[in-house]
Amino acid sequence: MIENLSNKYNSFDIVRILGIVYDNAIEESLEFGDEAKIDTMIYQENGELEIEIRNRYRDTDLTIQDIKKSGFTTKKNHDGLGLANIEELSQSYNDIFINYQIKDGWFTFLMVMSI
Repeated sequence: MIENLSNKYNSFDIVRILGIVYDNAIEESLEFGDEAKIDTMIYQENGELEIEIRNRYRDTDLTIQDIKKSGFTTKKNHDGLGLANIEELSQSYNDIFINYQIKDGWFTFLMVMSI
């Protein structure tokens, strides 16, 4: 049970980060039809909150560095600010750890923060 976040975080920033991740996961999942899958894990222990969101991901030659760039998008008529916005939002906090991984057909987002 997640009781509450520390007052040092703007809850809007955290919701925005998670919203971007879920939007990206949902949009990528549309490419998989019946094979689409999004997994979420939320874990709290010893004053830390860990949130992991992973989704099926098409096999491409793109790297994490590529998709974190401002302006990168796979969508038509889109600004491509998603992961760049996450990076900007999280920079305001020195104790939020964010990691992305692409492996074995999965994109994984991990955020760890103190609570």
